[in-house]
Amino acid sequence: MPQTYMNDNHDCIELEYDGYAIKSFMFPNEECMACCDKAAEKTFRLNRNRYFLRSQLFGFQRWFGKWGGEQVPEWDRSYSIYYFVLLQSYRVHLPRCLQVNHYWTNPIVPDDIREKIAASIRNKFLQSLPDCEEVDNIPSMVQCGFDKNYVTSQTLPKSNGEPFILALSYNARLIADGGSGVELSCYYESDQPCHLEKSKRFASEKMRNIFGRAEYSFDESENGMCMNLLAVELLRKRYLMDSTTIQYAHFMLLYLHLYRTNIPTFVRIEPYASKWDSIPFKTKESIAAKFRKTLAKFRERNAKRTFELDEKQAEQGRKE
Repeated sequence: MPQTYMNDNHDCIELEYDGYAIKSFMFPNEECMACCDKAAEKTFRLNRNRYFLRSQLFGFQRWFGKWGGEQVPEWDRSYSIYYFVLLQSYRVHLPRCLQVNHYWTNPIVPDDIREKIAASIRNKFLQSLPDCEEVDNIPSMVQCGFDKNYVTSQTLPKSNGEPFILALSYNARLIADGGSGVELSCYYESDQPCHLEKSKRFASEKMRNIFGRAEYSFDESENGMCMNLLAVELLRKRYLMDSTTIQYAHFMLLYLHLYRTNIPTFVRIEPYASKWDSIPFKTKESIAAKFRKTLAKFRERNAKRTFELDEKQAEQGRKE
């Protein structure tokens, strides 16, 4: 396995494709490879075109590597935008003709390595948040999520309720039954203890991957299942609906991961899915921008604090 896959420099994703070719073929009249995105640094809004983001990601790599951004500190806002662009586009695959074998390009990154890199980026936004003992009781969270007896349209937050509409659009129980091996034809009989326990174990494992390592499933429906279960937990315990809790931070990251994807027909729950479809993209992007701004503050504050501590320790070492 090439060493570039294993380091903390994420070039192996940025350089999978020839960014110059992407711009030339797809965006000849747009500046998608600017050294940094000043507009996004102010608004936290990203371009809607996923191929544009892929080219932008390539431009960020060039900027931080050799185009003048080499000395930009880790806590700078441009790094936050760079990480958000990566998280929004790391699963995007382009035509193979754009994977030109220049000396600076990499082979396509295996999916498991790709997910570990994305998880390491998500953890940059989570590191400064305190752990919560309630997260340890994931089976209880899953059980309550499967029940949903207390979730109605009246329980949704009066403001910023759109992310919960997205989360509740996924049929968590059906997704868990399918992932655990329960035949879909047996879905309505899946309350049998053996089926229920298999589904709970499956959902709990996926939730532990998120809370333990910030790793997402290859299957987007399973990520939707986790967002659904987490949404029910937040609706049950309103005091967790605070941006400084680890639960809500994960909820924000899941929203950013899923809000641009389509909900598969067979796992949709109505009327939530139809309500989500009716929300204008501009509104969805405004919510994403708000979440990015909040998460960026956590990351930048933690990055600067870490730097200052390292400098202080280095200074003490020099004095000794």
